[in-house]
Amino acid sequence: MGRYGKSGRLNLSARRYKKGGNLPNRKMSKIDTVHMKYGRLHESDAVKYISNELKIEVNSCEFFVKKEELYLGATPDGLIGDDGILEIKCPSSCAKFTPEEAIKEKKVLVF
Repeated sequence: MGRYGKSGRLNLSARRYKKGGNLPNRKMSKIDTVHMKYGRLHESDAVKYISNELKIEVNSCEFFVKKEELYLGATPDGLIGDDGILEIKCPSSCAKFTPEEAIKEKKVLVF
């Protein structure tokens, strides 16, 4: 995987590509619902909560692009160790629950 960094350039590690076409530069969707905004608003709190509860270090990351297939990419919510990723979902349907209550009521899954 390579990274699409804040500088706007695609870094593909040892590969000698400057950019992987314009796909990483294009917004894939202009849809922005109340539920999506809620998730973005609470995502950083959820990352901190997970980090504290599990006593793990979660590192921030940028956009990753697969070297062999430049049209495949992902933006995990965090990196854990050398080979782990963190993906957070903050459903607005859980707004009135504490994290513990949401898990107990099976409103969210924790792997």
